[in-house]
Amino acid sequence: VGTKLIERSSRQAALPPAGRAFLVSAKEALAQSEYAINAARSSTYNGLDRLRLGLTIGAAQPWVGRIVARFKAENPEASVSILELDETTLGRALAEDIVDAAIAWDRSIPGGLSTQKVGKVDMQVLVHEDHALAQRNAVTMEDLRDQQMILPSRAKQPVLFETYKRYCTSVGINTRIAADLLALVAGGVGIGHAPIPDGLSYPSVKILPQTPAFSLGFELVWSRKTPIVSALTKITKGLTEEDRAG
Repeated sequence: VGTKLIERSSRQAALPPAGRAFLVSAKEALAQSEYAINAARSSTYNGLDRLRLGLTIGAAQPWVGRIVARFKAENPEASVSILELDETTLGRALAEDIVDAAIAWDRSIPGGLSTQKVGKVDMQVLVHEDHALAQRNAVTMEDLRDQQMILPSRAKQPVLFETYKRYCTSVGINTRIAADLLALVAGGVGIGHAPIPDGLSYPSVKILPQTPAFSLGFELVWSRKTPIVSALTKITKGLTEEDRAG
């Protein structure tokens, strides 16, 4: 190629800047050739015969269905699989090609990954149906003072855990660590706070809006630009504000 791509010594080989730049483009070229072969074998446009999409906590929102539906409309022969991820597995799943892309809470995305805005979701308050707050039309942070709030699992969601714990502490709310939020709220253990989409229901749980609103932003995230990622970014960019609403 007219320049040195590998520097070798008696003990090791290393990539100089030119070699690292060549490696990135070479990987993309190999990926493109793989999709071209898949396209010929499966008769699918651009070889997009499958989509493996990861979702982190709170990302299972209506706009995920809209994105997948539009992907399927454009690639009717493609299979779609959804993989549940958490903050500790997101980066590895993308780096090791376990998923093609993921939708994740914007503050939990590791550095070095590419992102594109998808939408935002308002946090909702979850209380047992017999709780005094269940009769409210909306809940304020003042209403939650001295209540026992349930936090997400610190082991799986360390960034969300720390962020929400600081948020609760700043307004004088007690917290309790837990993993299965809805089940514990249904059992009357405490009050939950989560990005719940409108219309969702759970036995014995009342879901109420919070005022003022406290929102989480979500983004499409990927480690390398493949034809599948290009298709997803195009679809995501074309979402209307109504599409992006939780």
